[in-house]
Amino acid sequence: MSEVSDKTKAVFAKDKWILLLSLFLAVVSWYTIREIISFESSLRNVRVIVLVDEGWAVLDQDPETVAILFRGPQEDIRALTQEKVEVIVDMRGQALDGVATVPLDPSMVNVSGSARAVSFSPDELTLELDREIEKQLPVKVDMQGRLPVGYELEQVVCQPVSVVVGGPRQKVEKLEVIRTVPLDLNGRLQSFDRKVSLVPPEGTWDARLAPDRVTVEVKIVERAAEKTFTDVPVQIMLPPGVGALGDAGPQFVEIVIRGRSEDVDMLDMSSVHAFVVCSDLDPSVSYELPVKVFVSGRISVESVSPASVKVTLKEF
Repeated sequence: MSEVSDKTKAVFAKDKWILLLSLFLAVVSWYTIREIISFESSLRNVRVIVLVDEGWAVLDQDPETVAILFRGPQEDIRALTQEKVEVIVDMRGQALDGVATVPLDPSMVNVSGSARAVSFSPDELTLELDREIEKQLPVKVDMQGRLPVGYELEQVVCQPVSVVVGGPRQKVEKLEVIRTVPLDLNGRLQSFDRKVSLVPPEGTWDARLAPDRVTVEVKIVERAAEKTFTDVPVQIMLPPGVGALGDAGPQFVEIVIRGRSEDVDMLDMSSVHAFVVCSDLDPSVSYELPVKVFVSGRISVESVSPASVKVTLKEF
């Protein structure tokens, strides 16, 4: 026995430095690994998804999102985003009568990588379920903004005109219409069509929309007005220094103008001017000259009657 003990002591004395080095390396490795996997970060607004049996729907849920404290390797912690993380609360196969409170735990977190959930805020979910129903609802196109002056919205056609909405009975029964995302009319001068998404009903419940997009055709037209001015006097325009007087026959014309309703309504007789330009004319000869018209604003001249007048110059 004494001989065995002596041999054991000799072996230990010989290898003690190796044993001490191994112990030291093990301690260093443990601290290194713990340091690598001990990074922490909190991710806010993580969506909570509730799974229910067929024929049931979530009537009320509080909260809709939670904040989660994660711990893990630095790279995995940095990669965490709201799009990559979700909390799945599986209520399938569970009887639920009235309002239920469900504690949240890390096993409900769906996340890739080695990061793991440590805690939640809040740490429980309040649920209320209801029977699921479907209802056919008309689609209302939400138009925003204003067309430029002179343009009007003539027609808005939506295809399909109605969609099926599914969800908890107490919520769906109260719905009367489903709206589209807003369509902006500002600055538009031409008709257009666009495929647009539907806006889910407000509240802490998920509505099923079939389909969830519709095609909207918008017809825009330019609205113009006409106005007739009678007995507009024809003015004789002579170059400076000409010693003559002009005489036009007939002396009055009828003018029809066209433009935006707002612009046309503002015009009166003083806004419309008819004239003939008499330059390089022989006073001894009569001329048939075209009648020119000046109207302020964005107005077009549709007609002048008569279109020309006979002009005679007289020296003095």
